[in-house]
Amino acid sequence: MPEILDYGGYLLDFELNEEFLHGKRVLDLGAGARLFAYDAIDHSLCQTVSLDENSAGWQSLNLWAKKQLAKGKNPTVETYLAMGQNSVEAKAQVLPFPAESFDIVFSRSVVPQMLPTAEDSANALAEIIRVLAVDGSAFFYPIMMEHWTPEKKEETGCLIACLEEDQSLELELVPIIFRETGNPGHMLRLTKLRRTVT
Repeated sequence: MPEILDYGGYLLDFELNEEFLHGKRVLDLGAGARLFAYDAIDHSLCQTVSLDENSAGWQSLNLWAKKQLAKGKNPTVETYLAMGQNSVEAKAQVLPFPAESFDIVFSRSVVPQMLPTAEDSANALAEIIRVLAVDGSAFFYPIMMEHWTPEKKEETGCLIACLEEDQSLELELVPIIFRETGNPGHMLRLTKLRRTVT
């Protein structure tokens, strides 16, 4: 029976398939234990860079590896080496990459949830757009949740409204049920249509 890959749940959460990701340059913001990178690198799906503000989060990779071994899976040494070489410690508000470096950017429960202020979220969005290639896509899961405070919803609504005004972007808000909690919300798919004017 063929192995079923879930890429850390990313394909399910972002409603994507392997064909869409194949051969692309991918930035995983707030990668944590780098679960997407493990499967993506191990199966040569795409070029993946895992970024997290705090590299201490990567220590959870060891716990994950123990669970994989308990399931009878044996991560390869090459995969671990590749994951280490493709891991960057940095903030989403100041991405250390040249413009148009990535075809796909994933933000899974990072922007705007984990950023303390609206300014931080706006800066992170601007940076994501900067490093996204023309015709590239950024995915934010979730971008807004029904159970958030009115203030957080308003703040996020303003961010989305600003993005909608940018003629170089195409946005799609997709209704979701957040897997971890069962709460309703929305995911945002953003596509960069042409070069932005700076």
